Amino acid sequence: MKTQLVTFCKAEASAVVASAADFAVTLILAELLGLWYVCATFIGAVTGGVVNCMVNYRWVFSAQRLGKMRLALRYIVVWAGSIGLNTGLTYLVTELAGCNFIVSKVVVACLVAVLWNYQMQRCYVFACRHYNMDNNQ
Repeated sequence: MKTQLVTFCKAEASAVVASAADFAVTLILAELLGLWYVCATFIGAVTGGVVNCMVNYRWVFSAQRLGKMRLALRYIVVWAGSIGLNTGLTYLVTELAGCNFIVSKVVVACLVAVLWNYQMQRCYVFACRHYNMDNNQ
């Protein structure tokens, strides 16, 4: 139980760092450069995903022993779901609730981080039982 709690806390710290990158890119693109908020949200989510994968690989799940190619393919599947959820739900909440997209993005990002990203990374992407430990591709 203690190990799971530590892993969860590290994963959420990683999510904060990734979210900071995501939000910085999104805000620069949307607010400073005038890009449509949906496109900015998508590009920000891609940026945050790259940061999140690197931090999770090295620090959260200490996955250097896992096969890199298989891990990357699994991460891309989960990441695509995350980007779709973040982008689509931000659009829906913004349009249906009529609120500022930044508020929508914060609410959606928190929900997706805990309910999708962490669960899928813990149980699917970085789960050791899915990998051949001798295959460090």
